[in-house]
Amino acid sequence: MKYYTPTWLAVVGLVASVAAALQLPAFGFLLAKMVFTLMIPVDDPAFVTERDFWVSMFGVLCAGIFLSTYIQKLAFGYGAENLTQRLRALLFEAILYKHIGWFDSKDKAPGVLGNVIQEDIA
Repeated sequence: MKYYTPTWLAVVGLVASVAAALQLPAFGFLLAKMVFTLMIPVDDPAFVTERDFWVSMFGVLCAGIFLSTYIQKLAFGYGAENLTQRLRALLFEAILYKHIGWFDSKDKAPGVLGNVIQEDIA
């Protein structure tokens, strides 16, 4: 965890994840309210106001879901890229300080080590 910096990105991602998770029950609640609103007779004046209110709440909820999901993916993605870059740099630095005889085996050939740095770290 010490390589995962800045750590505030993990906190932001966690908060956004919790916000996105809490919006799913809110969606169910809004859907139930909308269904009950659609049972009001159309000629009733309360129908239009109720319908407009719950439709606008759906819009607000959709905007909240978009923002929380976007922030979550941005924070976790940026933090993961930083972590991957740090680990690759540390591995490359460790490889550079190895004795020349360390590279004599087939599993430590330059192509294999490059593949480890490129693919296995991610």
